[in-house]
Amino acid sequence: MSVTTTLKIDGGTVASMTLPEKERFETIDGGTLGTRGVHIWRSADGTCVTGVWECDAGTFHADFSDYGECIHVIGGELICTADVNGTVTTLLPGDSMVFPRGWTGEWNVRSPLRKVFSSWEVT
Repeated sequence: MSVTTTLKIDGGTVASMTLPEKERFETIDGGTLGTRGVHIWRSADGTCVTGVWECDAGTFHADFSDYGECIHVIGGELICTADVNGTVTTLLPGDSMVFPRGWTGEWNVRSPLRKVFSSWEVT
């Protein structure tokens, strides 16, 4: 097994990055919100990825059926509500949270969200 060393993920650098446009997300009310992001590392087998992602304010249904994700909020405010038990969690800059594979729920992005994420597939 080999270990790859990558660059430090500096919050100030991440906050000022220009991110390329990604797919738009459908909001719960039928509108769309813009997203931007970039992958900064991927495992050799492709099952793990780390990157920076942001989206405009809005509310959408998040579905982690196929993968899990750990996020660290750089900017914005996110209120997430789990489908399974209604647990409500507010995330602000500096907060981190794990969304295990299978987590589904509402993401209410109160102000544009920028996050560093690491996601993984579970086989």
